[in-house]
Amino acid sequence: MIRRDSALPGLALLLDDVALAEALGTSRIERLYLRYKPGTSCRVAVRKADHSIEVLKAVPRKRFARKQSSGDLSGLAIHRKNPAKDQALPGARHFFGKPHRILRPLFGDHPLARGRIEILRYKAGRRLVARVTTFGQAALVKLHTPSGFARAQAGAVRSDLLGHAPLLGADASLCAIACGWLDGAPVDLAGHRAAGEALVRLHAAPSPGGFDEAPGESAETLRRICAYAANLLPELEDRLASACDAVLRSLLASPGRFGSVHGDFSADQVLVAADGARIVDWDRAGRGDQLVDLGSYLARLDMDVLDGTRSAAEARQAAASFLSGYGPDAAAMAWIASQHAAHLLRLVTEPFRRQLRDWDEMTAALLRRVADVVPRTTEPIDAAMPTLAECLDRRAMASVVAATGVELTGSPELLRHKPGRRAIVRLPCAAGDRLIKLRAKGPDRATPALHHTLREAGFDGRAAPFAIPRAWPGPDRLDAFLMEAVAGEPLADHARPGRDAAPFERAGRALAALHRLDVSLPQDWGLADEWAVLSRALRQAAEREPKHKDRIDKLASELRRELDRLSDARPVPLHRDFYFDQILIDGERMWLVDLDLMARGHPAIDPGNFTAHLEELALRRDGDPTTLRPQIHAFREGYADAGGPASGDDIDLMHRISLARHLAICLRIPGRTEAFPRLLHHLAPTAQSLSAASARSA
Repeated sequence: MIRRDSALPGLALLLDDVALAEALGTSRIERLYLRYKPGTSCRVAVRKADHSIEVLKAVPRKRFARKQSSGDLSGLAIHRKNPAKDQALPGARHFFGKPHRILRPLFGDHPLARGRIEILRYKAGRRLVARVTTFGQAALVKLHTPSGFARAQAGAVRSDLLGHAPLLGADASLCAIACGWLDGAPVDLAGHRAAGEALVRLHAAPSPGGFDEAPGESAETLRRICAYAANLLPELEDRLASACDAVLRSLLASPGRFGSVHGDFSADQVLVAADGARIVDWDRAGRGDQLVDLGSYLARLDMDVLDGTRSAAEARQAAASFLSGYGPDAAAMAWIASQHAAHLLRLVTEPFRRQLRDWDEMTAALLRRVADVVPRTTEPIDAAMPTLAECLDRRAMASVVAATGVELTGSPELLRHKPGRRAIVRLPCAAGDRLIKLRAKGPDRATPALHHTLREAGFDGRAAPFAIPRAWPGPDRLDAFLMEAVAGEPLADHARPGRDAAPFERAGRALAALHRLDVSLPQDWGLADEWAVLSRALRQAAEREPKHKDRIDKLASELRRELDRLSDARPVPLHRDFYFDQILIDGERMWLVDLDLMARGHPAIDPGNFTAHLEELALRRDGDPTTLRPQIHAFREGYADAGGPASGDDIDLMHRISLARHLAICLRIPGRTEAFPRLLHHLAPTAQSLSAASARSA
């Protein structure tokens, strides 16, 4: 591996404990962290014999020469970094220098504010865990990144409420959290049942708000881990790809069970005391598939066998004891194997990161264990779309792709899946990837024909700067059609405060050009349809949040009146789901995608939807609905200048109507629930529409 990566001259030294200790002038080192990006960098954090911590980063020589460094270890382009300058952890500058500046905000006048600090774990740029002790008392202090702090704090609160480690203090400016130190023994062979009993109590507790696991996170994470492992061990690339495909298919078939989760459960996260088991490390707690916790626990037991911590017989006995403590839930047990296999696959890079002896052989052994565990299910991945399994089969897709003039060169990849509704699969091809789009309600022959019509009308990217991808009908048996996968920078990347708003002006022009086309469409979309969608969304929001039902009902009545105020307008070709995620910037060309819903209707529907998405994003992400005002104004200006037929007043009305639909979306999409009360308050009758205010100020 070192020979393959000639770009990093310092790699060999950083992966050799003896040589690295000698270079650092210490008798021994303890590895705390390793992060290796082939050809780019290798970062390690080590603890020396005197308990001081060193952070080292190997980079290519040219990159090293361009950046000032405190010294080049052994002349091998290795930066020596002061952990106090770990910019990813706001609290690091104090923790490694004047720790009382962290301890006092957490503990106040308590003696722990002057306690002795022992660093337990340190992942440079990620997290630091330390034990603080004084006069027989102890606490656990963690430093987080700004992006991880909110979830870790919510987890600490959850731990406290459920009777595990008490939350002693938190400081958002330092991203630091202090919890009480839990006494207890590590889980032994007899303690696994207690661990199962503790987990089932956690799962039975009411689900906390916010911090849901994103549905696609598991698939994306597994693919990334397998790609990384293939970089380390190219000879395992095919086996890794095969294992990943098998695990993802099994996960798709698993019904899951949504509720409270720990998120990183294993025997290491449990302490057993006389009064029962206590769970630690709640940084990833939230809501998700509870089978994740069970699979994680079992996978870690397998890893213990591979690294010699326990025998195979002990692991089998421990697993049986743990599951018996969790309870005889037969329906869930049938699908634990899917998560068990998934978490084994998540561990394939751990032997390397821990620099275990024979780590390459251990990685191969983990893959063999995945093959043993992953269920060989004959159940369809999605009963509503029985052909999804065929679309994920490389051999089956070869002839389908060939009909579009290219050759399939890799395994199909599931990009999106809304169970029971639709799915998108990427088909890698050397001459340009294809996408295959399935839907549960039957074959879609209209959309490929529509793509052809729009391209014939000028949206082919040649005469105009706006383009629609090519599309082809799929075989009738698949209930799917194919489309070329176009490349470009997502317009969403510019939806940030301070970013150039010019691309949004071009997006407005693109929509105006679409609205001016004279093309026939298979269906109409009237204002009655728009009201049906909105009223259903508000009804769902009221059912999910009954304490706000009166406010939501009042809002519905007001929006019904506003919808009636829309002026009469000639129907135009509508995208019907037009917002920043549907636009890719390819140099001077803009690709418009996801035209499955196109219909003829009122021209204000599309621009109102676009600006509503921007305002909702600003409110949810930044807590301020005005942060994307320049992008909204640029879009509306581009639309008007290019002759868009919708009036400014009508766009204002549809903006607010579209924004109200997001109340239900907030409650449906993981990670957005915390935005619901802010959005409801913003939609109150006294709240002024941002788009209207923007237009008037312009």
